[in-house]
Amino acid sequence: MKITSNPQAAGPQLDRLNSPGRGGSNHGTAPVAGGEDTASLRTGQETISRLKAQLKAAPEVRSQRVAQLRDALANGTYNVNPAQVAQAMITDLTGRQG
Repeated sequence: MKITSNPQAAGPQLDRLNSPGRGGSNHGTAPVAGGEDTASLRTGQETISRLKAQLKAAPEVRSQRVAQLRDALANGTYNVNPAQVAQAMITDLTGRQG
């Protein structure tokens, strides 16, 4: 089997051409030499490139929020809501809101 990538395509899609005698359709194309199956995966390269650019533009750390939390800890004014912590743990473990 031969797998190739097609970066010009937009959107994930798997194309498969079956060789004769495998019970599948070859969708109007000629049989592959040597009786091999061929598959190509279209990755949506434009979408991936756009998402990478957005990720690079986003700050790695929310500096303002970190400073607020640091100040609250230093001043002794940081309060934890146990119900919110428990709910966040349940959501994280089950994937469902409470």
